[in-house]
Amino acid sequence: MNLLNYETHIKEVICNTDVKSGSIFNPEFSPLVDDYLQTYSFYQEALVHNNDFGIEPAYLYFKNDFSLNAAAKRTPNNVYLVSINMGTVDWLVRRLKNNTALIEDTNINLFRILSPYLDNPINILFYQACCHYTFYHEMGHLVQNSNFLNDSVEENPVFNSRFNFDRHLLEIDADTFSALCLGTHIFQYCERLFGANFTRERLQGLVVLFSISIFMYLLSFSGNTERFYLKESTHPHPALRLTNFLMVLTKYCNDSLEDRESGFTVNQGDMFIFAMEIAEELQGYFFNASVVSNYRQTMIENHSQAVEYLSELVEANSKLQTTATHKWNLRHAKI
Repeated sequence: MNLLNYETHIKEVICNTDVKSGSIFNPEFSPLVDDYLQTYSFYQEALVHNNDFGIEPAYLYFKNDFSLNAAAKRTPNNVYLVSINMGTVDWLVRRLKNNTALIEDTNINLFRILSPYLDNPINILFYQACCHYTFYHEMGHLVQNSNFLNDSVEENPVFNSRFNFDRHLLEIDADTFSALCLGTHIFQYCERLFGANFTRERLQGLVVLFSISIFMYLLSFSGNTERFYLKESTHPHPALRLTNFLMVLTKYCNDSLEDRESGFTVNQGDMFIFAMEIAEELQGYFFNASVVSNYRQTMIENHSQAVEYLSELVEANSKLQTTATHKWNLRHAKI
């Protein structure tokens, strides 16, 4: 993918939608130009590949905004858009992709065990996991095709008190959709590295590895700096979203193992705790505060209320046929 392709793509977005030229970031003079172009190429192709969800035509572009955010939108003429802020790409590259200290200056046993088998450095895998999370969450909103999509549905909104239960349902569903898509990538990657006869330990190690970066990313969202809340704001608290995402990801692994008759399953609880413990060891490389430790304490102090509300959201979504998760399950039932 070259810059000319992206610039041609930008012209199509401006021509076919209500997006203004000043809102779109052109990475021509950015030192991260290659990262932008690779990201654009991969996820624009993914939008085309997933057009059977009814999201056509669909465009991905980079928004000229320094904040950590992404968004999904359906235009008045039914064009589907995913925007990723330039600030998000910059954050992911600096904090993950180029952060070799995560590996070189730490003493994480899991990293030493997995590194000889991996075809990419662990910090790059962290980067890819968060890119996947971001894109597939936004694509999940497109697949939902809700009325909220008429306005831009942002990933990381400024905290406000305008609670909307339906919006909470959509956010949890988009996170669930993203976890299912990431789980698919993890299984494909595991088979590529180890062949079809991979072991429980190797699969668990990869799931934990990818989960660590999701810990760091979701806990970086602005809503996480607020006090813990349940029925407030347009989005569930990041701690709830993180818990749901990891629960879905690990459950997906067991469901896939059963479908493949692998003869073993993985321990969801162990993987969750292991990922959290490693994220806690690494938190100093990301934050100036004990963000992961605070998450752990938040979930301990609010465990019963958090589980109750998360269960309410999951149960309500399970009864709907408009969710991205339901549509994902229908597609895979036909395969």
